[in-house]
Amino acid sequence: MTKLLASVYFILFLFIGQSVASNVLSYSHPGANNTIIDEGKVFLRVEQMPEFGEDGNTTDNVLKFIQKNLYYPREAFDNKIEGTVPVKFVVEKDGSIGEVFALNDPGYGLVDEAILVIKKMPKWKPGKQQGNLVRVWFTVPIRFQLKQ
Repeated sequence: MTKLLASVYFILFLFIGQSVASNVLSYSHPGANNTIIDEGKVFLRVEQMPEFGEDGNTTDNVLKFIQKNLYYPREAFDNKIEGTVPVKFVVEKDGSIGEVFALNDPGYGLVDEAILVIKKMPKWKPGKQQGNLVRVWFTVPIRFQLKQ
C-alpha cells in the first residue's frame, strides 16, 4: 500500500431516517413521566450526537484522521481504480468503534482499507439520549480518487 499517493476526499454525514421518539421505549404510569432507554438499541440520531476530537468539530477531525491514516490499496492504485466506499459503524456507549461494514464495494481492496481506517479510530465522546449514554450509527463515505 502506498501512503496517500492519491488524494482522498470524504463527506461525513449521518443517516437520519427515524425520529428520536421512535428510538425510545416509553413506559408511563399515573403521576410519572419516566422514559426507559432500550439498552441494545442503536440510534440513528440522538439529542447529543457523538463527537470525535477535542475541539467539537467532528467533521474536520474525522477528515484529518482519515487523511493521516488511510492508504490507497496497491491493487487499486496500479489499476487506476477510484471509488467511494460508504462505511457504516457504531459509536458505542464507551466511545469505542463497534460494528463496522461497507455499504458498497468498488473492489480492488478499497473496502478493506476503508473499514481498517475506521477501526483504527480512537475513542469518541459517546452520544446521549435523555442523559443516558447510547449507541449511535454513523456513516462516512470515503472516496478514493487518484490525483490527475
